[in-house]
Amino acid sequence: MALAAPAAAQNEDALKDLFEGKRIVTLIDLPGTSDGVDVRVDADRQIDYQEYGHRLRMYGTALRAGDSAIVTLVKVKQDLIEFQLSGGGYGTFSDDTSTSVYIPFVEKSRRDNELERLVRDEKDGRGLRQLERDLDALRDCRGRENRRIGV
Repeated sequence: MALAAPAAAQNEDALKDLFEGKRIVTLIDLPGTSDGVDVRVDADRQIDYQEYGHRLRMYGTALRAGDSAIVTLVKVKQDLIEFQLSGGGYGTFSDDTSTSVYIPFVEKSRRDNELERLVRDEKDGRGLRQLERDLDALRDCRGRENRRIGV
């Protein structure tokens, strides 16, 4: 994830000491690309959501909102600060030049489990049909994402 900020006022060593090795929790889905998410702290709109959405559609989600990760590298460049998470990143001497990113398959969520429990316990036919439709939609969505990841 790259943060665009004036780097001249920052000390790279201080930022490394503060962030590297620390566990963070993602607040948004992070795309599975070395381009990451550009956050511009000095702009009216901090994230270009059109570009963000494009990267998610194109490369899939590497880290989901709520996932935790370790900050493995902080780099201060001319006009940005780059945070690499869980060993991610690209462009250093020892990097694998492969352009593929490992994206884990989407597993059954808490909502799946909750809907399955509600389906088992539901006595009303109309309520049962609605719960089954919701559960089917969730399964279909997970299946589409896993098929896309598996390609």
